[in-house]
Amino acid sequence: MAIDLSGVSFFLPLFSFLLVFVIIYAVLFATKILGDSKGLNLFVSFIIAVVFISVGSLNTYIQNVIPWVAVLFVVVFLFIILLSFQGSKDLILGNKVFGGILIAIMIIIFIIAAIKVFNPILKPYLPGSPDSGGDTILLKVKNFVYSSKFLGAVALLLIAFIVAKILMKK
Repeated sequence: MAIDLSGVSFFLPLFSFLLVFVIIYAVLFATKILGDSKGLNLFVSFIIAVVFISVGSLNTYIQNVIPWVAVLFVVVFLFIILLSFQGSKDLILGNKVFGGILIAIMIIIFIIAAIKVFNPILKPYLPGSPDSGGDTILLKVKNFVYSSKFLGAVALLLIAFIVAKILMKK
């Protein structure tokens, strides 16, 4: 007999709200951007979490990111446990390269989820897409930015910047 867990999806907006609320509160509390006031930090965290849940695409984005981040944490946890049997736990946990790799993987997860969620909105403005369905002003901006003249000018400025940096070091 299989257990049906599809009812958990009913609580996904609540879980998304709590996740955003807790993360924003933790960041505000740790960085002390708004000072030491717990009430102000709670209020701002609550407002940001409400905005995230109110906007459908942001809620969908959070719901697409959460499972992948959870899988990443489980894999890292099991990897650390496996390495701790060999006595090399400190080698991995104290290694900056390992932390950098984890951050890179999380950034990739966030980018893939953003592409999946916001693709219908951004598709008219991406290169190679037909120019229908988008705002005409933004389509004109897109056509200008992806024109060969503009890209050539950007490449020339980038080369000049690199050459200037190299010459300034000497």
